[in-house]
Amino acid sequence: MKTLYRLFALALLSASSLAHSFTTLPVDGLWSVVSEQNLAVGRAFNLEMSDTLLVVTMYAYNAQGAPTFYVGASALGTTNTAAVTLSEPQGGTCLGCPPTSGRALSTPGVATFEFTTSTTGFVTLPGETRKAISKGAISRPTGPDAFRGTWAFSFIIDSTLTVGDAPSFVLNLGPTPSGNGLMASQDGKTGCELQTTGTLAGSVLCVKITSSAFTDKAMLLKIFGNRMDGIWYYRDTLTTQYLFTSHRIASSNGSSLVLKRATVNETVSSADLDALRAAISRAAEELSATMQ
Repeated sequence: MKTLYRLFALALLSASSLAHSFTTLPVDGLWSVVSEQNLAVGRAFNLEMSDTLLVVTMYAYNAQGAPTFYVGASALGTTNTAAVTLSEPQGGTCLGCPPTSGRALSTPGVATFEFTTSTTGFVTLPGETRKAISKGAISRPTGPDAFRGTWAFSFIIDSTLTVGDAPSFVLNLGPTPSGNGLMASQDGKTGCELQTTGTLAGSVLCVKITSSAFTDKAMLLKIFGNRMDGIWYYRDTLTTQYLFTSHRIASSNGSSLVLKRATVNETVSSADLDALRAAISRAAEELSATMQ
């Protein structure tokens, strides 16, 4: 094993058709043209996936400089490309006005979206050349509070998607030597931390322990708001890995994103918390060694 990135590439190639859903579907949210991101008030796209349907809302300007928006939807093909016919609405309900029916003013043409990763791609707009686009970063906590809430941990084994755990992260254990703050689950068995030093810097490292002496699994991930994607490693052999994804299903204060949960009991033994801190430090050291 040369580097962790080589292993990641091999895992993607061997994950069968299910890999498409985890590696190339665009992340929902605000996207923009890369070359236009330095403009004070530019144009942008709000993209949302519903199964394989790509729904696009674009805010832009007409030839006279007046703000306008376009909407459209199209299926995302197996080549991660969607040809979306844009429509320009007109009329509709204004602020403080009674409900008013809108109508389609025009159909300026087709916008072709191509996605190279879940956060990068290209767009060819009507009358324009092909341009690079990317998912815009949304301000969020960069410390352990970014992980507060309940997450559904899922992974693919032999082309089968399995939901493994649903930890609720509630305890801030403070920073470890390799990261900026370890957030622990209510039972003290699972923890996640953004790594800030060494070869893992910028990645989220999660571990689960089954006892004070054994780490059941380690996950190396990237976080996108309410979603984390990456690889799950067996503790006893870092060369065994599976595609991994996690979605936050309940927010930090217990309000529902997908489901509601009861009040969390945050009473955990100090031995469990010490074991979790030791486990994430050990996993960070061992995974970093694989990237040398």
